[in-house]
Order: sequence, then structure tokens, then C-alpha cells
Amino acid sequence: MTLHFDDVAIEGEHAPYSTPLPTVYGGLTWSAGAGLQVADADAYAVLFPFAPTSGSQAVFNGAVPADVEVGIPCGRFDVLGARFRTWGEAPTGTVSLSGWEAGTKKYQAGPYVIDRVFRPITLRWKGIDRLVIQAPALYLMDDFRYALSLPATPCAPAGETAMP
Repeated sequence: MTLHFDDVAIEGEHAPYSTPLPTVYGGLTWSAGAGLQVADADAYAVLFPFAPTSGSQAVFNGAVPADVEVGIPCGRFDVLGARFRTWGEAPTGTVSLSGWEAGTKKYQAGPYVIDRVFRPITLRWKGIDRLVIQAPALYLMDDFRYALSLPATPCAPAGETAMP
């Protein structure tokens, strides 16, 4: 599955420029503390122009340097990759990613140097329950590609073990 972020309605306080990304989007949970925003390229054409790789919207980290966490409670997903570029006035930046399973770091990649052109970062990570995206500056992300490797099931109550 590829998330293009184009189906998120730009509404509210910062319309027509941006809107918060829902904390549950595309079947995954997205950390609200990072201030993730969906930006509309047409509205930002004069201030901070960017050209998404698909559609007219991309997501950016509104709080820096907060980590972005993408997860699936009581399930696993495979991360295939995404496209990243800098956002705002910074000509270059870096992005690092880590994949976690049951509290243990399973994968680590980066830092990748990004600039003002969307560039693909291919991961092909299997069976994680949490992805952490770290960047010391603002970035845009588009075309987030993933697949469910173990669909989410109801979580077991505290003290019980969930059956796979």
C-alpha cells in the first residue's frame, strides 16, 4: 500500500495550507507529538514551493526535532520506503530511520542527506511494529509504502499474552 496523503481534507486553523495528520491513517498510528501536518503544494506555492511526487499533498514534521513514530498495535508491518525532501528554508538536511519489533531495534538506516527534491529511501524492512523517523530539521514525506505482514488483532489485556 502507498500513502500519498492526498485524501486528507485540509481544514481548520491553518487551511488552506496544512492540517494535522490524523493519528490513525492508512491503518497505522502516527505520533501526534511530532506535529505531523499534511501540506498542500498549491497553497504553499509562493511561500515554500514544493512538488509532491503524487497528487498535491505531502506530510511534514511540524515540531523539530521531535521523532515521528509510525506503528501498528498488536500487529506487524513491512516498510518498503518513502520519498523525502527538505522543507522550509533549509537547502539540505538528514533523515534517519529505525525499525522496532516488541521493543527491540531490528533495523537502522541513515542518516540520509536530503535536499529540495523528493528522493526515494528504500528500506524493505519486514515484520516491525514501530518505525521511528528522526530528523534535526523540517522535512516533507510522500509516497509512504508499506504492507501488513501480520494484521492487527485485538490486543491482550494487561498481564495476558496475545496469541499470534
